[in-house]
Amino acid sequence: MKYKVTLLLLVGLLTSCSINYEVTTNQVANLVVDGEIVIPFAAPMSLTLYQKGEMDEYYPAYNSLMQTLHKEADRYHNYPGINNLKTINDSYGSGEAIVINSDLYNLLEQALSLSELTDGYFNPTIGTLSDYWSPIINGEVSEINDNKVQSALTCVSSVAELRNVIKLDKATSSVTFNTIPGCEGKGVISLGGIAKGYALDVAASLFSDTNVLLDGGRSSMRTLGTNPNPKRDTWNIAILSPYNTNLGVLALKGDLAFSTSGDYEQAVVINGVRYHHIINPYTGYSENYYRSISLYSTGNATVLDALSTALFNVGGLGDLQSIISHVEKYYGIKIEVLLEQEVEDEKLNIYATNTFYGAMLDSEWSNSINHLYVLGE
Repeated sequence: MKYKVTLLLLVGLLTSCSINYEVTTNQVANLVVDGEIVIPFAAPMSLTLYQKGEMDEYYPAYNSLMQTLHKEADRYHNYPGINNLKTINDSYGSGEAIVINSDLYNLLEQALSLSELTDGYFNPTIGTLSDYWSPIINGEVSEINDNKVQSALTCVSSVAELRNVIKLDKATSSVTFNTIPGCEGKGVISLGGIAKGYALDVAASLFSDTNVLLDGGRSSMRTLGTNPNPKRDTWNIAILSPYNTNLGVLALKGDLAFSTSGDYEQAVVINGVRYHHIINPYTGYSENYYRSISLYSTGNATVLDALSTALFNVGGLGDLQSIISHVEKYYGIKIEVLLEQEVEDEKLNIYATNTFYGAMLDSEWSNSINHLYVLGE
């Protein structure tokens, strides 16, 4: 009788879940600042839920939180009552300690740690250099001035000086943005390579015992629970190729983080050379080692966001794997990797860990692949 009761309860639970199953997706609402429409994190940050009524329950808090986190990490706009990243950048070299909220403090602390762990290939003082390249990548300027690149490069702090330049004081929850030694202009902190991932991690804390997909515009994701789709229980994530096609589909289960960095959405070709938005903080130029890097691990989108950015600037596979190992050890996580390296026009060599390969759906591999290599073998 005990087994029959258990079976009846299970059938009733499954029937209830099936009846209530309803997929709803909503994006973080845009902000309006002095008449300008501002897209939070410059990406369609979306929330997907799977039971009737859940969106009404969770969306207001999610939307409010994400807008607040964007305001704090925004380096372009001021907001009433908030000392944000723009406030910090405006104080550059003044010696003023800016009191900030805990989330911005934690985000800056993680940015400094990840800069150290990635040997400086992720660097939050990249802002001056990024600002030089932005109009070129966007097609507004067609000529590259190496003298200006080198001048902007002087305003990227060395890793050794970074914690003196961005001076955090935990006791007062404040930051002082000190002068960068040798900087020929004005230093600028940019958190564009980490803020989305951090926002997804903070947002994940809103949900308990709920199946959730948090999407940061395809480049960063968090999954919570199990996909309740009656046809499959995996979170299926499309891995894009540079050629406007899917390289394949990654099928995952559980509470995970995913991040990808690529050169094919924000790039320009000048005199036969591709330049993109991921700038090497050591050379001042973007690198063309890879077309895309995808990572996943147990839930830490902050780490993966910064790490995928950093690895784009690391050419040697040995150096790349060493950096990953340092990050894994520090955070106590296992990171799975897939690299897309172009060998000829519309042909890719793929380097990936065994576990990443194992999570790809066999029927989805793209015909643009030239060769598959297993990292670590």
